[in-house]
Amino acid sequence: MTHLDSDVIKRETFPVMVDAYDTACKEIDQAFQLFETAKLRLRSAFGSGQTFDVVQELRYHSNTPEGIKKNIKKNAWQAFLDRLEVKKFMSIKDLEKLEKSFEDVNNIPEITVETLVEIQTGLMNTAPDYAKAMALEAYSILLPGASERNHFKTNEKYARGKLGKKIILSWYIDYGYGGTFHVNSYHEKHLMCIDKVFHVLDGKGVPKGYNTPLINAINSTPHNVGHGETDYFRFKCYQNNNLHVDFKRMDLVKKLNKIAGDNTRIG
Repeated sequence: MTHLDSDVIKRETFPVMVDAYDTACKEIDQAFQLFETAKLRLRSAFGSGQTFDVVQELRYHSNTPEGIKKNIKKNAWQAFLDRLEVKKFMSIKDLEKLEKSFEDVNNIPEITVETLVEIQTGLMNTAPDYAKAMALEAYSILLPGASERNHFKTNEKYARGKLGKKIILSWYIDYGYGGTFHVNSYHEKHLMCIDKVFHVLDGKGVPKGYNTPLINAINSTPHNVGHGETDYFRFKCYQNNNLHVDFKRMDLVKKLNKIAGDNTRIG
């Protein structure tokens, strides 16, 4: 026997190695197919707003089944909360509080029918309070002098202690790329709150979609035009980042003043 014969892998082990390789490849294919099936099953039930990508979870977040399931549970809860219509009636403060309570993956509740019904019922029962809080929040955003963003003398001139027929909001606009103005990303939530409140006061309910008509209109306003309008507002965008808003429906402004006009409740 030569040195070469004694050191190389014996030929009779070749079939074992090939069989192990082929079997492992098939098992990997099966595992990834199961991952894909799991992802599609979750997306079908919860919607495509969450990725539910098990392979991505395995690669970036956890390499254990328990860790993967925890992250998927967090995504499933987020999808459930997104489905709740009551979120549309929440103020910025209430919405942030709700979402923060589901951030800690180790403390969020298990997903059961009973738990989902309990949370949905609790939120729906407090929907009127949420809607009132949203109105108060919109009022506090718009109230002249309530913040450094709307302290202009022009606001005081038109307001006279309450919301008037127009408001100037500072730093709400970015000049933007692509030839159009854009709502400043920080202030998107504030304009969304204002727009939602006017829709609700008009009995129209909260508008569908991620953004509201006012935000969509501003984001599609060309630089060389600089103005536009929706059902409730006329607006002008300026390169100094100011947004001028005229209220088209003073009857709704009066409603808002009546609901939220007690300054002692604005905090």
